[in-house]
Amino acid sequence: MRLRVRREHDAEPFQPARVTVVDVAQPIPAVVGDDGPRYARGVTFVHWTGTPVGAVWIDLSPGRLDATSHAAAIWEQLGDDLRMHAANRGLGAVDPLTASGFGSRRDVTPHAATTPSVTVIVATHDRPKLLDRCLRSLLAVDYPAFDVVVVDNAPSSDATARLIAAAYADAPVTYVVEPERGLAIAHNRGLDFVSGEVVAFTDDDVIVDPGWLRSLAVDFADDDVACVTGLILPIRLDTQAQFWLEGYAGYAKGMERRSFDLGCSRPEDRLFPYTAGRLGSGANMAFRTEFLRSIGGFDPALGAGSPAFGGDDLAAFFEVITRGHTLVYEPAAIVHHDHPETEDALWRQVFGYGAGLTAYLTKTLLDHPAQLMRVLARAPQAVWYVLSSRSVRNAGRAADFPATLRLRELAGMAVGPVAYLRSRRRVRRLASRPHRGDAT
Repeated sequence: MRLRVRREHDAEPFQPARVTVVDVAQPIPAVVGDDGPRYARGVTFVHWTGTPVGAVWIDLSPGRLDATSHAAAIWEQLGDDLRMHAANRGLGAVDPLTASGFGSRRDVTPHAATTPSVTVIVATHDRPKLLDRCLRSLLAVDYPAFDVVVVDNAPSSDATARLIAAAYADAPVTYVVEPERGLAIAHNRGLDFVSGEVVAFTDDDVIVDPGWLRSLAVDFADDDVACVTGLILPIRLDTQAQFWLEGYAGYAKGMERRSFDLGCSRPEDRLFPYTAGRLGSGANMAFRTEFLRSIGGFDPALGAGSPAFGGDDLAAFFEVITRGHTLVYEPAAIVHHDHPETEDALWRQVFGYGAGLTAYLTKTLLDHPAQLMRVLARAPQAVWYVLSSRSVRNAGRAADFPATLRLRELAGMAVGPVAYLRSRRRVRRLASRPHRGDAT
């Protein structure tokens, strides 16, 4: 699900939207639009006992939407979805939603009781305030056996080290320094310190839901599952750039759980599994530790901070599928991401996404030359997928999505292959040096 501004807003000046998260099992809150930034509209992400149901647009032009009106707006826009959710999960018939919520209902859908030990890796670079917020949310999750590894990637000061020492000395947090810049390099360094059967990854600009790890872990009860990805929702939608990123990136992959493999769960998509971006995103993913180590971790020539800009998560998803395993997209595993505020930051990020995509595809062809003929046979469809406004990739973008961003993305795609070759040469040079990381 890409968060989509409704068509009636496309010709109007941009308006920020207040983001609210509501679980209809609990009382429905009022929404205030004028405490701080002045919001004339809002978007409510609706869950039911932790499972996402949908998104609702609300009018905040009077300055406040009371709880009764908020509940009525949710029911008006998502009533059919809520009825279907209740039926599918054995929750019984539901009356129209009121301000008191639906209350606690026992979910009779069977759930696996598995709780494998989990290590969470968070890579960070000079953002101690964001990291502190992320760690506080992580340590509040409802899960019996987990620890956290913080990888301080190419730090320019000791601010992160001081934060961990002062605030998390007694918490299950391991602090690791990785002096070589690059997200994949940092993740691989963290992998050296993983003790859990499952390793989960998120970013320092993320807040995780309390049920995040339980929702990720439950799918590993199936021995065929090697990777689980989850839903990424925005923390704020205060700027035009944040709206455009939400429409561009499509972090939210939908409200329905899906499995992907090369067998019965193969999607009707001729570009699968090359369109690995449809499977999830690196800010919300988990792997069997044994599997990730068996493929050597992430390609250090990919990822943010490398000359290739990104694509490390896509390459790992591709390996899961092509090695005969299953990847599960589990929308109940929810994190909330702080999108960049400015258009300059967005332009850099979009360029990086474009470069990372073609860098990952270049890696795929270099590592799996037998794939070349398959890729060439799908080239026309791939061009349509990238360029057509009717493709799944582009159809959800707002009418005012700027052409300059599309061009920026295409420019990134053009440099991705060369950037990846440069990055591979850099990795070979780094491999000849002694490693200088440490941990506390």
